[in-house]
Amino acid sequence: VDCAAFLRVSKKQLEAIDPVFTLTIKEIMHVEPAEINQNFFDELYGKDAVTSEDVFAEKVRDEINNEMASKSEHRFVTDVRNLLLQRAALELPEVFLKRWLLLTSEGKLTKEELEKEFPAFAENLRWQLIEEHILKEGNIELKEEDLLFVARQMVLRRLAMYGVNNMIEERLTEFARTMLNRSEDRSTIAKLAAEHRVIEYVRDTVTVEKKEVSHEHLKSLLAAS
Repeated sequence: VDCAAFLRVSKKQLEAIDPVFTLTIKEIMHVEPAEINQNFFDELYGKDAVTSEDVFAEKVRDEINNEMASKSEHRFVTDVRNLLLQRAALELPEVFLKRWLLLTSEGKLTKEELEKEFPAFAENLRWQLIEEHILKEGNIELKEEDLLFVARQMVLRRLAMYGVNNMIEERLTEFARTMLNRSEDRSTIAKLAAEHRVIEYVRDTVTVEKKEVSHEHLKSLLAAS
């Protein structure tokens, strides 16, 4: 165990610290399964949104279905991206790009770091070129509602991480617009919105064959993406 790191002190400071510590337990928390009642439903979904165990079970099924659909969509996007990258087979001037990256980094990037990070940079650049081509060929124009849609999805995912699954539509849109008003967030959202429109264009252009798979199979597909 790295005691210095654990105590958040330097190794030199560690030498002056008495190695014998006394610990006092001030609180013991015990977690028990919640009782399935109206109070439990209200805490999870808001007052009277769920009023019976049958409705609760349906809610849980919907949440699982939505989660699986989201994961399935992630795999679809990955497959589309990989297929287009493979079919396009774009050649990049790698020698020039590496020299340019080193010069523009102003010494912050070493040759070793460049060699390690360049494959990911090259793939992202190829995908950006493919996106721009599809947007142009499909006469696709990014609109404010495209950015707002993506921003709302980002807000929903962040809220779900904290167990918040009930957000009033007006508040959700308000949070999304706040993100769009931040230049750094807006740039990221614009890139995601462009990818979303490209994926939707491809989905409408090709024939998508849907298959039902087990949860374990889906997990293996996601692990490979």
